[in-house]
Amino acid sequence: MDVRRTLFVAGFVGASISYVFNVLAFTGTFDVFRWAVFAVLYLWSPTDSTGSSPGRPVPTERP
Repeated sequence: MDVRRTLFVAGFVGASISYVFNVLAFTGTFDVFRWAVFAVLYLWSPTDSTGSSPGRPVPTERP
């Protein structure tokens, strides 16, 4: 796995764990359908060739 994919998977796992614990903490229940929608939106979020989403600034290298 290349570094970008590893970071993407790590971000997804972290976001999923955070989502699950927040849903359980505030609602007391967990709905697999809602988590699946979250997963689809996270995995299919639009990115450009630099890997950043449209709302995020493009990272630049320092001289």
